[in-house]
Amino acid sequence: MGFDASGQFARVPLTELAGRETLKGADVLAIVNGDFDMEQPYFGVPVGLAITGGKIQSAGGVPRPAMGIFVSGRPSIGVPDVHMEAHVGKERWPIATFNKPLGYAKSRDLRMYSRAFRTTVKAAQPFAAIVVTKLDRPLPPDSETKITGFISEIREPATQQIIPENAILLAEPSDTKDSQSRFKKLAVGTRVIVRMVMRMEKQPDISDAIAGVPILVTAGHTAIQGELTDYIKQRHPRTAVCYNEQNYMFVVVDGRQPKLSVGMTLEELADLMVSLGCTEAMNTDGGGSTEMAVSVPQKNSPGTSKLEIVNSPSDGPERGRPNAWIIVRRH
Repeated sequence: MGFDASGQFARVPLTELAGRETLKGADVLAIVNGDFDMEQPYFGVPVGLAITGGKIQSAGGVPRPAMGIFVSGRPSIGVPDVHMEAHVGKERWPIATFNKPLGYAKSRDLRMYSRAFRTTVKAAQPFAAIVVTKLDRPLPPDSETKITGFISEIREPATQQIIPENAILLAEPSDTKDSQSRFKKLAVGTRVIVRMVMRMEKQPDISDAIAGVPILVTAGHTAIQGELTDYIKQRHPRTAVCYNEQNYMFVVVDGRQPKLSVGMTLEELADLMVSLGCTEAMNTDGGGSTEMAVSVPQKNSPGTSKLEIVNSPSDGPERGRPNAWIIVRRH
């Protein structure tokens, strides 16, 4: 997951993401770019579900496919079931999104934030918020969790709300009228319970998940599924992830460079994944984000290797991504 020096979502070059894991002691073999991210000013915020090491980084909003890895190591590609709600007294309030821009979901439900999103949440119109502190477990949340805390602040509507550290901010949509506000009868000190469950194939024990769109292959056959814009249907550099009974596969296709490669359409990419033996496959972010770096043995220094970019990113320099698949060697 890409974080800046302050621990907030950011676009981080893949080679830097891999280097951070190496410093932690991981034997990194390769790295491939992950999900699309939001438009500026929200670069680095993943569009779909993002789970890293069993911890939810971002979730909710428009349902999008993802490739998830269960704790057992088994993979799954499909549209996750995301369930989030806040219990306050006898009330149960659905939560539409976690760590997404306030206007991302067209919903009357609450939005939830941690400091990983940004230092503040902003909107064009004033919105109300409450701050929940004294959490009984640290953030980020587990992929299946119940977090208990207590209201420490009830904020008046404003176009900007600060997200405190080690706290949850619950915000109402900016078009909520005072008479409709869920927060108007609350009191400081009230207990709040947040329940979050992320499931794939009706199972909650997800270790890692990165989203994309569309699904390309199902049961070994081309089956393009997902809401598609005219732009994504065009020929572009591509990144795809897939698996079969024996292997995971990560594929990048260069493009937008006529002397090298013009890229692929989604149909061509799906056919390629079928030809490689994929049982299930999904498209992830492409274009200038398409990148693969691999650990390459160094001829001038036997026994050593260096992570090198092995494709030709169409932007030239690394764009930086919100998250990535990192392949490591287990010892």
